[in-house]
Amino acid sequence: MDAWGWRPGTPAVRAQALPRVDIGRATVDEGDSGVRTYRVPARVTGRGGSGQVRVYVIDPTTGKATDRLVTVRPGGQDIDVPVRVKGNTRYGTDVSYDVLVKAVRGAVVGSYRGGITVHDDDPAPTVTVTPVAGEVTEGKPLKWRVSLSEAVDVDMGVLFGAVPATAPEVSTKDVPASWLRDVSGEKPDPERPLSRVNGLYLWADIPPGRTSADITLPTVKDRVRESTESVRFRQIDPRTGEPQTGGLELTGSVLNAS
Repeated sequence: MDAWGWRPGTPAVRAQALPRVDIGRATVDEGDSGVRTYRVPARVTGRGGSGQVRVYVIDPTTGKATDRLVTVRPGGQDIDVPVRVKGNTRYGTDVSYDVLVKAVRGAVVGSYRGGITVHDDDPAPTVTVTPVAGEVTEGKPLKWRVSLSEAVDVDMGVLFGAVPATAPEVSTKDVPASWLRDVSGEKPDPERPLSRVNGLYLWADIPPGRTSADITLPTVKDRVRESTESVRFRQIDPRTGEPQTGGLELTGSVLNAS
């Protein structure tokens, strides 16, 4: 029920000034060594009194939250969430340590979400490509090795798309039909160069802590006498989704078996 009454001589009613909680966000560099402790910015404003809020701390690895009930007072430092940051020299991604707050009683919340964002300040490793089997007889797989100059803390993926190569090119009839279907969703017929197949990509995924991964392109042996055929894949620019000018390339040749 919401009611209001007044008679001459009754003092004016004023709303109670509740403590207000605002959670901020700070961005810090990871650093190259040592362990540093940062505290999530939290401000409690108002003109007096106290209230209670529930503070949720999100684990950046598991996504699970732990919570606790906190009594807050204007100007106090009651919400104290420390974040320990360990520095290293390995390339990785930024990490967000998130904190949320919800009013329980006698308090209001302004900015309910904040935390500490740890910026990874290490340069990305250099990526190179080396042919493992760059010239093969039909029926054997072409193979390339994608290598990093150093191990990193995240998955490193490199995507390559088929582009025109020196004619004659490896065609849809020169690779297993099942492989073609799995990687592109296309059928071998009508026969066409791999560079004209929609959605044909080769992918290298290098797990954290590793420095290389191999890419394989299978071929099939047929009874057709052919000259040497070539294939070319170029690194895809993640910003445009198109082959990157000056990007890494996978090139290979397939020799006739008969």
